[in-house]
Amino acid sequence: MKQLTASLFALASLAPLVFVSSISATTAVRASGADNAVKIIGGKETVRTKCEWYNFFQSANMWPKYKLCPGKNTADSYGFYLSDVAPSSILATFLKLNREQNAVLSGDFVSAVGSRQLTFKIGSSNLSASVCEWYNLFQSRYRTLYYLRCDGKTNRQSFGRNAEADFPIGQGPGDDEQKARRAPDVESFLKGPAAQQPLTLKMGEENYTRSICEWHNFFQSFNPLPRFVTCFGKTPPESFAQYLFGQNIVALNVSVPANADATSVRFGDAVSFQLGAETISVKRCALYNWLQSNVRWPIYRGCGAMSQGSFATADPKIFPKADARYLYDQNYTD
Repeated sequence: MKQLTASLFALASLAPLVFVSSISATTAVRASGADNAVKIIGGKETVRTKCEWYNFFQSANMWPKYKLCPGKNTADSYGFYLSDVAPSSILATFLKLNREQNAVLSGDFVSAVGSRQLTFKIGSSNLSASVCEWYNLFQSRYRTLYYLRCDGKTNRQSFGRNAEADFPIGQGPGDDEQKARRAPDVESFLKGPAAQQPLTLKMGEENYTRSICEWHNFFQSFNPLPRFVTCFGKTPPESFAQYLFGQNIVALNVSVPANADATSVRFGDAVSFQLGAETISVKRCALYNWLQSNVRWPIYRGCGAMSQGSFATADPKIFPKADARYLYDQNYTD
């Protein structure tokens, strides 16, 4: 997926995505111990332990693998993410919002419900934000970012505090904001002729060739609240109709067992799903690793002949390494 990332952002030179905090939040994190981290949710700085953040972001993973946090039991560590109808309670919530929009043909399943408020638990506390703000937070974990401006907010308020790539490194409150580099117009690129160039990516043991736009829609088909695009020269049904209403997600038939490790259930078995108009079949673990390759801090899993340890020396074009983390103080003034 690294190749897909390069193609998507061919129109702009992007700096690394970063964690951003103000001095006060950074001080709080340092004061409360190295085990904590700060992130931005709904414009608010939120401090949680790294274990709590790990389980929270695992809850947005198609195959979550939770872990016990120090000093906590199962219920307090990840029990509130478990679900009988989806891989996690958070994915179930977003899938429900998806299916409510049974007349949507635009492909953008976020805008229609973006202002709705949702409350999710992270660790011991509940946090509230709009659907749009939650969506942008999860997008910040991907290599191929496709943010959305939230109702009544600027780009910076909507996602700028998640995306250092939108602004120059080192910009502080005293810098001229006119120097700020505008975010690349990803949507226009994806809908335009440049995104029709073919791209070959490997999934499991096979290579598949699709246009950049088609790969985008395929990846979005595993987003429970997706933003599809109509590819250049194609109609909406031709571009994404086969992915509507979470059909690929449902086809995976993911379940989380009592040990809260979805990668321990039929993970090496074959599963069938849609890649455009074609139905293909690969091992669940191979699809998992393909999806992880587009996560900025991937956690790959051994699959077939590929052992867990072999990812350290794997081809970075197929299995990119984790992105570097950076922390900037007072980088945004909204």
